Amino acid sequence: MKKGQFFIISAVVVVLILTLIQISIREYNQGRQGYDKSYILYYFNEVKREIPTSYFIDGSGSIENFIDFNSFVRKSVNEKNFYYESFSIILFNIDESPDKLNLTAVNFLKGDIYVNFTLNSTPVQQYGMFVKSNDYNSTVFNVDRNLDYYLELQGDSNYTINLDLSNKNLHIIFSEIRIIGNNIEYIDKVEKHIFLQ
Repeated sequence: MKKGQFFIISAVVVVLILTLIQISIREYNQGRQGYDKSYILYYFNEVKREIPTSYFIDGSGSIENFIDFNSFVRKSVNEKNFYYESFSIILFNIDESPDKLNLTAVNFLKGDIYVNFTLNSTPVQQYGMFVKSNDYNSTVFNVDRNLDYYLELQGDSNYTINLDLSNKNLHIIFSEIRIIGNNIEYIDKVEKHIFLQ
């Protein structure tokens, strides 16, 4: 084989290899972007609808079920090359103490968060809480069931939740959820008041 033939054959092989690499990269990127906006929006709306239900799936309210659901959603969304975040507040009566209101914060944000809660009671009750990522933390507020309250939340975002605590079987779930990726960002809040029998 002459030197010129070897050069031409080598050049063809190199061009072929580079073409195959380029095709592989293009197919990989198309796979990453394979979910269109309408599919992700549909998925996002389903998560919004199901996130309160996940807490009540066993009929009584379960932080473990709620965390399992958030973990499942995060894993499912990550498999589609998007990112899922949520921050939730769950409020419910402590059965043995009808004048006590449990507040549980569930953090599925990328990082840890410090949140301030203020309940407009007399006197005003304030509580600062550190919640690690993918974890939860709880506190208890003293309440008078004959009064209406609002709970202010100051953290990554600020919220106010109105509380009618006259029914001791009330459970309140408030969540901010986000699905982010590939020039798509869906963010919304869900607030659900459920009375358990």
